[in-house]
Amino acid sequence: MKNLKIVLGLLACAFLFGCTDEEKNLEGSWKLVLYEKNGVAQEIEDTTLNIHFEDKKNIQISGNAGVNNFYASVELSDDSIKSVSDIVTTKMAGSPEAMQFENEYLATLSGIDAFDIENDIDTKYLIITNSYEDSALKYEFVGSEKWIVEAVYTGSELKNISDMADKPYLIFDDDGKLSGSTGINIVNLNYQMDEKNNTLTITEGVMTLKSGDDLAMEIEAYLLSSLMDVTGYVEEGTNMALIGPNGIVLIQLSLE
Repeated sequence: MKNLKIVLGLLACAFLFGCTDEEKNLEGSWKLVLYEKNGVAQEIEDTTLNIHFEDKKNIQISGNAGVNNFYASVELSDDSIKSVSDIVTTKMAGSPEAMQFENEYLATLSGIDAFDIENDIDTKYLIITNSYEDSALKYEFVGSEKWIVEAVYTGSELKNISDMADKPYLIFDDDGKLSGSTGINIVNLNYQMDEKNNTLTITEGVMTLKSGDDLAMEIEAYLLSSLMDVTGYVEEGTNMALIGPNGIVLIQLSLE
C-alpha cells in the first residue's frame, strides 16, 4: 500500500487554482488496473471511470463498475475531497463474484479522500485513495477524444447549436462505453460499433438529473432522443455524423 499512498499536490493546482492544462489532463476515460485494500491486491472486473469538470471545486464522475453504470458528484475543499454524493447506478444483475466486486468497489469510491497523477513514458495513471478503509484504486488513461455536438435533429430539421455556451459532447471509449455531457447533465451510456459496416447502436445508461434554461433543456431532449435512434455513422476526418433510420443525420459532431 505504501507505493500507492497519495498526497494532494499536482491536483491541488489543477482543482483549486484553475490550471486549465491539468483539467484537460484529467478529463476523459480511465480503466481500473489495480485495486488494493489493506495492502492486498484484489481481483478486479472490467471497470471504467470518466471525469468531467463542472468548475474548479466540483467534478462529475461516471463509469461502469463491472456490471452496472454509475455516476456521482465530487466536491472538493481547500486541501482534500470534501464529499462524494450518493452514487446512482443502473439495476442490472451479474454473477455473484461480479456483484460482490461492484459493491466493494463502489463503497471504496464513495469514501475517496485524495488522488494524484502518475506519468509514465507512454501513458499516465490516476490513483485514488480511501484512507478510512486503507484502500487505493489505480486507473490507466485510455482516452479523451472528445466529439463536440454541433447540430442535433429536432424531428423536422437539423438544428445548429454551435453557439451554445456549454456545448454537449461525447466520448467513445474502447470498451463500449459512451460518456459525455448534454450541456446540462452528464451521461454514461453503452454503445456497439461495427467499423466494417459503419453501424452504431447506443443503449441507455445513467445520467445526472439537473435542470437548465428552457433552450438547454429542449436541446438536451432532442439529443437524448436522437442518441437512442442512432443506427450508423459516417466519419470524415475531424467530423462525424450519427445516422438514424432512412439515412437521416441525427447528430453532427466535430473533434475538439
